[in-house]
Amino acid sequence: MKHNTWEDMIKPVVVLVVICIVASGALAFTNELTAPIIAQQEANAANAAFLEVLPEADGFEEITEFETSNVTKVLKATNGAGWVVQSFGKGFGGDVPVVVALDEEGAVLKVKFMENSETAGYGKKLEDATDPDAQALAESFVGKSGSIAAGDVDMISGVTVSSKAALSAVNSAINAFNEVALGQQATVEVDTSSMTEEEVRAMLAPGATLTQIDPVESATQVWQADNGGYVIYTEDKGYEYAKSPMVVAVGFDANGGITGVWVDASGQTPGIGDQAAGQEYLDQYTGIVGEPGLDGVDTIAGATQSTRGVKKAVRKAIRAFVALVPDSEAALAQEEESAESTSTTSEESSSSSEATSAPTTQTQALSQEEVLELLAPGVTLSQIDAPEGLQQAWKAEDGTAVLFAEGKGYEYEKSPLVVAVGFDASGKTTGVWVDASGQTAGIGDKAAGSDYLSQYVGLAQEADLDGVDTIAGATESSRGVKKLVRKCLQAYAAGLAN
Repeated sequence: MKHNTWEDMIKPVVVLVVICIVASGALAFTNELTAPIIAQQEANAANAAFLEVLPEADGFEEITEFETSNVTKVLKATNGAGWVVQSFGKGFGGDVPVVVALDEEGAVLKVKFMENSETAGYGKKLEDATDPDAQALAESFVGKSGSIAAGDVDMISGVTVSSKAALSAVNSAINAFNEVALGQQATVEVDTSSMTEEEVRAMLAPGATLTQIDPVESATQVWQADNGGYVIYTEDKGYEYAKSPMVVAVGFDANGGITGVWVDASGQTPGIGDQAAGQEYLDQYTGIVGEPGLDGVDTIAGATQSTRGVKKAVRKAIRAFVALVPDSEAALAQEEESAESTSTTSEESSSSSEATSAPTTQTQALSQEEVLELLAPGVTLSQIDAPEGLQQAWKAEDGTAVLFAEGKGYEYEKSPLVVAVGFDASGKTTGVWVDASGQTAGIGDKAAGSDYLSQYVGLAQEADLDGVDTIAGATESSRGVKKLVRKCLQAYAAGLAN
């Protein structure tokens, strides 16, 4: 059979190329037509929002000369009614924009959350003016001025990242007001993510001449400054599924005081784990001398593994500095902590059996029936088939349930953690019981202590676990408990809730 090269091979290719060119041109033409319309619609929405938050204004004068970061527009009411600032914070799905009205003194008059790209049912609810949680958060800003902390407003449970983005946006609006109306210094965020290694070292050891020396244990690079300081690089994984480890650089003065911390968190989850490289979080490390000071560094809810990874890396850097300068204040601080710890341990072991028995031994020794009664008092429970991943499941007709799960805590444990979680008829947790007898005595078994477990009471969804803190010194065991409680919450939500 004779083949026609043009018909069989060349013509189809030409047709496809022509179709692609025509389609691309049509799309470009459509975009050119619609882009101005979309931009105008967004501008109209913003203008309506300006008057909505400050209806007393008879008009606005736009202020264009400002340097404060994360601010898109600053407006001054022409009749002196106040100011309106449009700003944004970094959320999970992108920018979280807000419009903020302020009085002439800088106090917040009203906050309006604009359209965002956050997750539906979570951060997306911010833009819904009828949502009670979003409304409560917006109203909680009213009357406040200066730097507003998360504890000062009604953050939305389970919407941590988006709520923090909204808080950051409002703070940026206040900072812009302080700059243009009060003449204060602009608050400018420095993008450290794109810094070269030379720029990082210059930031951590300003004005010093640095010489690279052989790294000590746990450090990947060590640079010695001519003023006695150091810049030490370390690494840590951070999020367990991270694409690449975090690189952390820590600057030290001659006494071992931290001058600053830089983090490359590009391998962490965007919008979540990469918050560990944010200046607000890293500023907590400045001025710390020795490992004991790390106890005061808070993790970021929702980015626990990444921020904990940064802390581990900084700890490595401190230990490297102490190895290099054993007579420094940082070394002395660690020696004092070690002596204090030894003294405390000695006192506890010699005082009474109460000191050596964790406050958990009473509940750890409970029988299964006693555990069920503890978590579902007065309720008749029937054992049902356990959902996948759980060991046992007990449930009452009204939806009350107690679920048992097992898992690993400390990696060198003698036996696994056993966790039981109680749920009331509405699906909220009534309490958690833990058998941590296989964990390290006096350390890991703290994960069964009432102070720690009380954090789990009243949880309604997985996202609520973000507010549960781990126990310093018993990280693996308390993290193991949290993973097992998460399993139980997932199982209840998936098929046991009435």
